Amino acid sequence: MRRVANFVVVGVAMLLLASPALAQSSGPGAPHEQSLQESAQEAARALVTHEEGGEQAGSAGESTQEEEEDPNGIRVFWSDGLRMETNDGRFQIRLGGRIQYDWDFFGDDSEVGPYVPGAIEDGTEFRRAQIFVSGYMYEKVEFKAQWDIARNVIKDLYFGYRHPHYGVRFGHVKEPFGLEELTSDKYITFVERALPTIFDSSRNSGFLLHGNWDKFGYGVGVFRDTDSNGVSQNIPTDPETEIGRLSGYNFTGRVYGLPVKSDDGRKLLHLAFALRRGPREPSIPTRLRQRPETHLAPYFISTGKLSLETSTIASIEGAFVYDSFSLQGEYKPRWTTTEDGNNPSNSGWYLYGSYWITGEHRAYRNGVFRRVTVNRPFLEGGPGGWEVGARYSMLDLGSDAKPLDSEIPGNRLDDITIGVNWHWNKMTRMMFNVVHAKLDQEATIWTFSWRGQVEF
Repeated sequence: MRRVANFVVVGVAMLLLASPALAQSSGPGAPHEQSLQESAQEAARALVTHEEGGEQAGSAGESTQEEEEDPNGIRVFWSDGLRMETNDGRFQIRLGGRIQYDWDFFGDDSEVGPYVPGAIEDGTEFRRAQIFVSGYMYEKVEFKAQWDIARNVIKDLYFGYRHPHYGVRFGHVKEPFGLEELTSDKYITFVERALPTIFDSSRNSGFLLHGNWDKFGYGVGVFRDTDSNGVSQNIPTDPETEIGRLSGYNFTGRVYGLPVKSDDGRKLLHLAFALRRGPREPSIPTRLRQRPETHLAPYFISTGKLSLETSTIASIEGAFVYDSFSLQGEYKPRWTTTEDGNNPSNSGWYLYGSYWITGEHRAYRNGVFRRVTVNRPFLEGGPGGWEVGARYSMLDLGSDAKPLDSEIPGNRLDDITIGVNWHWNKMTRMMFNVVHAKLDQEATIWTFSWRGQVEF
């Protein structure tokens, strides 16, 4: 309204100032010309008075608004997701989610056919379709509830105490183990995580104490093996194979450090060590099994039934970032004790390199990799962000391992994965992977995977 009034006053003043010329063109008349000039000067003075009064009124209004602003009032805004926050910042709720839509295609399966029952078929799936609500209350109490619609399972479900450098969480959370597992699947470099992540427990129910500083951090906790919805009792056993889930408590800890960190994270060296140990219930047989780095592929190798008494797993992590180039790798050995004294051991490792053609770099915070901001987003006049990567991974389930449902001995799976990622912006990307899987260093198969991903 104030802008409209200014516009009217300015227009009148300009009209009156121009009137002498109009009057002169129509004929002589000095008294009339003088009167018009005086009127224009009065209009200009009125404009100045109007502006000064408006500024004073605006300042008074803003001051009153600041003084009377309700601290419990809510503002709604977008910051990598929809957020609602009180004016005093003591309460916040965030709503968000992700969709990951996959297509997988398989090459000639004649070599792996004897190891894997049935045909290997091309297919598509919603790999993940998750929604979540998270936030904090009274500045210090945090919470998060996350549900995967595609799998109808609970992911994160916890509450806790938050502090800039440390905190504690209670509920269904990720155990502090493994760099690639702890990095969100929204930000991993390839469509699927590497083979050795079969040793990672992902989420379980328990208590987590964690701390993060500029170049150092830790996580430690006690957890109970649960099903996908956080329940530890009456976990069903497969009636055909008599195979159950791992049963028992886990004591898990991880410590990481950054010997090198400079140029606002464009150059860094990450080193970490994690250990997970816990007793098992021998009366409930368990197994480890793994598929190639393509989710719609069937399982290729398995340990068969194991009656474990204890299980100990370690993870040695390393990551290096130098501008647009990065390296990342992990080595994971596993030791077990069994009732029959066989005590099988397993191990796996991976190493990969990636490079951002368009000049971005991997983003790192609090011991894991995070979302990358694209320099020139697609659909905004730029090419988007282009990243290429190559990975080798190996999983050895030991001499006692057997291919699933087969009498042919086999215990090792090797994968080579080549990936290209096209990031439209920091919330949307397309992923293209070619995987060459070799079973027991003999039988091979090629796969191609495409993923479309959006987070909100």
